Amino acid sequence: MIITIDGPTASGKSTVARKVAHELGFYYIASGLLFRAIAYVLLCEQGYTLDRFAHDGVLDLDPCTIVQFFHYTYDPVHCEQIAYKGTRLNASLKTPIIDQAASIISQNMDVRICLLAMQRGIARDHDVVVDGRDCGSVVFPHAELKFFLTAAPEIRTYRWQKDQEARGVLTNLEQARRELQIRDDRDRSRPIAPLVIPSDAVIIDNSSMQIQEVVTKIVNAARRMQDIKARNSNL
Repeated sequence: MIITIDGPTASGKSTVARKVAHELGFYYIASGLLFRAIAYVLLCEQGYTLDRFAHDGVLDLDPCTIVQFFHYTYDPVHCEQIAYKGTRLNASLKTPIIDQAASIISQNMDVRICLLAMQRGIARDHDVVVDGRDCGSVVFPHAELKFFLTAAPEIRTYRWQKDQEARGVLTNLEQARRELQIRDDRDRSRPIAPLVIPSDAVIIDNSSMQIQEVVTKIVNAARRMQDIKARNSNL
């Protein structure tokens, strides 16, 4: 089974997806982590700069030459881990510059094609929960269950600000609101795989919901789907 959970920045999709995977015993694919990993390698190993990403968006190398050295794993104890040439990258991927670079290179078609193949390869071997911005619309358009998480702008702004604070990055409310607006505009207007609500997705506005309420809603839907499949297979 494939469950997709899409949504804008700070909608809670990663936290929810990780918990859903844990409760169902599914494999969790953190699509955002994959884009961050590519951004890290390009910036720290290949000599790219953030300005270069922003101005031309063109890579001098096939990103698949990077992806072939990635090793992505997930388990309920260690959660998601990504390594490049044997070196774990997770601790280096949650910085403001990686945030910006990953958002920019996510618009590169070659990068998306390589990571799409990687994610589909994982899903061939596992029941998966995957979160992102185009998982239900592009990466897994035939997923059995699709969800789109959202929340009021002021709620997402507060969440993003607190997340940055936890990383040691302090922003005021206006800075956080502006950054979130830039990301939303970029995600929705990009020509390649923009952020959209899949036509067959269940929309969950979690502005006033606890995380576990959202998780339970999705887990219950998945278990109902599993029951239906089991009954049909016995007919």
